[in-house]
Amino acid sequence: MIKVLLWIRYLRTRPVVLLSITAVALAVALLIVVASLFTGFIDAFERSATELVGDVLLTSPNRFDHADRLAEALLASGLVKATAAGTQLPGLLHLGTGDVRPVQVWAIEPQALEQVTCIKRWLITHDDNPRIPSPGQHVGPIPALIGIGLLTEPDPVTDRYDRQRAIGQIGQRLVLTCPAIPGKDADGTAQRPGRRTLELAIAGIVHSGNWLFDQQSILVPLKAFQTDQNSPPALVDRVQIRLADGIDARDAVTSITTIWDRFAQQILGWGPYQAAQAEVLPAKELQGRFLAEVRKQLGVLMVIFGVVDMAAVVLVFCVFYMIVRLKIKDIAILKACGCPSSQVAFLFLGLGAVTGSIGAAIGVLLGWLFTHNINHIEDRISALLGIRLWDSSAYLFEQIPNQVAWGAVWVIVGIAILAAAAGALAPAVMAARARPVEVLRYE
Repeated sequence: MIKVLLWIRYLRTRPVVLLSITAVALAVALLIVVASLFTGFIDAFERSATELVGDVLLTSPNRFDHADRLAEALLASGLVKATAAGTQLPGLLHLGTGDVRPVQVWAIEPQALEQVTCIKRWLITHDDNPRIPSPGQHVGPIPALIGIGLLTEPDPVTDRYDRQRAIGQIGQRLVLTCPAIPGKDADGTAQRPGRRTLELAIAGIVHSGNWLFDQQSILVPLKAFQTDQNSPPALVDRVQIRLADGIDARDAVTSITTIWDRFAQQILGWGPYQAAQAEVLPAKELQGRFLAEVRKQLGVLMVIFGVVDMAAVVLVFCVFYMIVRLKIKDIAILKACGCPSSQVAFLFLGLGAVTGSIGAAIGVLLGWLFTHNINHIEDRISALLGIRLWDSSAYLFEQIPNQVAWGAVWVIVGIAILAAAAGALAPAVMAARARPVEVLRYE
């Protein structure tokens, strides 16, 4: 046993072992960074959906009224914490002379939206206590919330918005032209579709970090689409739902669908087929097909980088093969002194596993440092080279995901340790099969 410990101590000091540890560490760090970036991108998409929409979204191809009664039924179920009914419309926003932008109009009550989404957290106003504008009666322009990307362009190098410049435009008057939401007259007759022109005033600026939302969205109170305060509420075609604490979105979808079917048939008078055309989905599944393809690309990249990182296994094999060839006489002496072949083999396998463990631990540290600080690294490189490495218009988010995918880390670490041991397997067998008589006969 003492001879084995001395042998391990001797091998531990060899620079070639440090070389194999370095190779394993770099391979592990590379895989961790790739897995974390892709997993973080997927998580950012899903998180953005729940922050923008809520936990569950109910959409109908046909607009409907009595959304307040549907909200009462949903809240009475105990599954739902808050709801916000509204609709989305295409529109043209006139910002100034010669400056007309296509926008996505969120016709929805801001107060209700605050209970369902993170809109208040993203709101920028003149003071430090942003307030959602009240949807009540207003004299003059209608207060609206507007995405920061409609008021200012991101810096070409840093990809950051000038928030102070955007704040300076609060109170500015705008003109919005969009389709009118057909409602019903007092006698129940459906109104004819038409065009609506609204005079707005910027009451607040929304900076969500989602490029599409910030560049295209404007939030207008649903009541602004009523012809007057006494007319029936404007029709809606979507209900954003925030679930009660502890309720899983997938489990709640079935109950919400049942409540909707009952509401559509009993209150709206729709037939089963028309009611079934509505779709109830967890917000995380709204981009399900796109994210499924991203997950496939993650798998392909992990395989490609895994094949590239096989060079670390080859290096471990070469290192241990060289050690066995150089120290074959020492191995023969150990075996001649009574050390069994199995102990010699396990010595090299154990050393390979230890090499993989140390390299994996260093790789985890390097991968965590790089992933955690990737936005600072990108900022420094962009400032140094004068180019943007991360373009929010292409990747949809302003910040690079910087959370380590710990679920993938442990799998990568386990594979790295097994791969290092596998790289040492052939040299271990060769060392175990060494015959002291043949090796030492000329000594």
